Formats: sequence, C-alpha cells, structure tokens
Amino acid sequence: APQRRQPTPIAAVCGLSRNLMQIRYSSSKGEPSDKNKNQTRLPIMFHSACTWLAALIALLFFRNVCIAQPQGGIILAFGDNTYGQTNVPTTLTNVVAISANWYQSSAIKSDGSILGWGSLGATIPEGISNAIAVAEGLYHGLALLTNRSVVAWGDDYYGQIDVPVGLSNVTAIAAGKYNSLALQQDGTIVGWGDSQYCESCVPSGLGKVKAIACGSGFSLALKSDGTIFGWGNNPFGQTSIPQNATNVVSISAGDMHSLALRSDGTVVAWGNNDNGEIDVPSNLSNVVAIAAGWNISVA
Repeated sequence: APQRRQPTPIAAVCGLSRNLMQIRYSSSKGEPSDKNKNQTRLPIMFHSACTWLAALIALLFFRNVCIAQPQGGIILAFGDNTYGQTNVPTTLTNVVAISANWYQSSAIKSDGSILGWGSLGATIPEGISNAIAVAEGLYHGLALLTNRSVVAWGDDYYGQIDVPVGLSNVTAIAAGKYNSLALQQDGTIVGWGDSQYCESCVPSGLGKVKAIACGSGFSLALKSDGTIFGWGNNPFGQTSIPQNATNVVSISAGDMHSLALRSDGTVVAWGNNDNGEIDVPSNLSNVVAIAAGWNISVA
C-alpha cells in the first residue's frame, strides 16, 4: 500500500492565493499526528485534489465530508458510508455547489439541476433546473432557485418543508436538524419547522443579516457589521457568542458547537467540546472557509 503523507499544521481549502492547501480537522476519530493528537489525516487522494485553484467544503452533521471543485466540477467524498452518502455518482460533473448530512448528499450542476445520493437522495423533486443553492437537514432538503423562491423535500413531521406561502426575495437558505431558515434580500430571516427550542422563532428586531446557519436545535445569524446573533438550544453555550467573534465573514453550525471565520483569516469556536471540535489549533491562520460537523470542525 502507498505510504500516507504527513499532515501539515495548517487547515484550509484551496483558494485563489495558493496552489496547494490542505485540510485538517479536530476529532476523536482517526489517526492523530505527532504534533497534535486531535488532528486526523485525510485520504491520500485529497492531497493531490487540493491542487485545484478553488474548492468548496460541505460537512455532514456526523462523519461524512464532501469536497467540490467548482471549475472542474469534481467531488471527493469520504467518511461514513452506511447509507451510500459517499458514493458519488460516477457520471456527476460540472458541480457548482454541494450539501451534505448524515444520510444524504446532494450537488447542484451548472445547468441548475440537483442530483442526490444516499438515503434520501431520490426524494429530490424532478424537474428542478434553476437551483443556485442547496441545504440538507437531517431528513429534509432545501433548494434556492434563480427566481429567489425556495423548494423543499423530504420528511415533514415538524413542518420543515412547509415553505411559507409568499416567501420571496430569498438570498440564502439553511437547514437544521428539523427546521429551515431563509434569508431575504432585506436582511430579515424567515423560519419554519421544529421550534422545540425556538430555533425557528426568529428574534424580534433581528435585521441587517447577511448569512445564516442551523445546528441541532439552534440557529446563527451573521450581521452586516460582522457580529453574530444566536438563538435556540444552548446547553453547551453554542449560541453564547464569544467576545472575540468580531469582524466575522462566515459562520457554520454543527451539532452542538459553532464556528466563525474572521476577516483576518482566524477561526473562533465555541460550544460543545467532547471531541475537541472547538480546539482550534493555535497556529491556524490564513483560513478561507470553515465547516462544522456533528463532532468535528474543518477549516
């Protein structure tokens, strides 16, 4: 068997500023490096795949990770495959966006169509040809269309696919465990689905939002001033925003932890740390993208 390369002490995806960047994630699973026992190695394929000029990360709430290259439209998937969620279709090309959860994965192609695989992949409605974003919940999915409307599919036990009538001018979508959020052009949020922890109850007066994220029973909003607002389930402080989470440009919500990417390329993490998911490596810098999974974090 070929010898594995040693992981490097940085964590990143391929960006426009460098030709080779590698990923590292904190978890209790996998093979730790000598420098940091919480750093685990990625498949050998990924090191060569990271020579791509640009990449997107989608991380499952649990153990699956998908990497897509927008220019070549190629996906690399690895991790738990109990439901075939890492069995990327061999005919899948021209991918421009991806999403993943424990049971299923999905991808948007350049023609606006969506292809899914895994447990719930077959439930994606037929005939979608104008999708620009996709989000996967635990048992449901969302798609944002070019006309700024939202299509939903999958389980509806909590009303998570009951898109509000008249919802329009949507610029972003997020799917939580059993709830859904939509960000509108005016910076306001619309929520629906499970509200056991009021994760779908958008706080009164919350506006000037530019990004949204959903975890398990909690939600996050990134405001235009670079600050974050969180609400919902908070047993581990996942909605208690740290004071140093300022000048934020990107957010991500895992099961019970949260991540923020700051404009200086550093990462702030808070919430549950049972598996080291908020132990941001001390030398991590120049980060261009983040993703929070069930009990791991990727930058």
